[in-house]
Amino acid sequence: MEASSAKNSTQTLWVDYVYDTVVNRYSDTNTLNLFSLINISSIKVNTSDEKEKIKRSLLHSIARYSKRYSNEGGLAATRKHLNEFKIAYLSMGFAVLELDAKLTYRGLVGSSSSFGRPAFDVGLSFDPILNVPYIPSSSVKGAFKAANDTAKLLRDESVRKLDFSDAYPVDHGLKGYLLVPDVLTPHYTKGGKDVLREDEAVPVPVPYLSLAPDSVYRFMVGVGGVRPDDEFFKTVVKVFKLALECGIGAKTSLGYGVFELTKEPSVDMGVGNAK
Repeated sequence: MEASSAKNSTQTLWVDYVYDTVVNRYSDTNTLNLFSLINISSIKVNTSDEKEKIKRSLLHSIARYSKRYSNEGGLAATRKHLNEFKIAYLSMGFAVLELDAKLTYRGLVGSSSSFGRPAFDVGLSFDPILNVPYIPSSSVKGAFKAANDTAKLLRDESVRKLDFSDAYPVDHGLKGYLLVPDVLTPHYTKGGKDVLREDEAVPVPVPYLSLAPDSVYRFMVGVGGVRPDDEFFKTVVKVFKLALECGIGAKTSLGYGVFELTKEPSVDMGVGNAK
């Protein structure tokens, strides 16, 4: 019994040491990787008697760091990454449709992803190399297809000609943040189980991270064999606008993931595609 207690005490001290070292040494620099921080912190969260307090502190620390990172030139790497996407599309003979759009409210994409889930039970799509949240191409394509299924403006074979890239932030959101603390409160639960009677429910708030309002994301689509004045190109833009207005990701019925364009969409035909 004493050996087990000593082992647990040693583990706790080790977790505290690693957590405090990482947070205190790197929190004020661009060398802190949020993916690593949140994984280390999840151990502390799940071994502490003050889980909720640590969760709240961690949420605000990550939000503050996302603000510092985006304001100290961190987004330059995402713009470079997107430009490399564009060059790759053009080299394959695609025209490139480019749209910049900002979140009208918060955003939640990839809630089952590993980033954030061990600590907060709700994940978020996050690029550990670029150290920023992003919107996977699969989510963008899904939203586009859903919008087209509603509007019925493009045939399925036309949609299959489109190649969607991941979307990345190119400008920070409200008050300079990329990520903000959020909370979900399941009302009809008790002890982690669903209940039918409201008077039996014991709601437990679930804190998590979401994309900051007003964050600007760049979406790109590779379009084969299209000219800027083609009716097909105009239709693609129309469907994409509808997809952005309907929302991408989770909780769209509550206004999450809804975007509005910040400028007119542009197209780059490349040298090989020019008229």
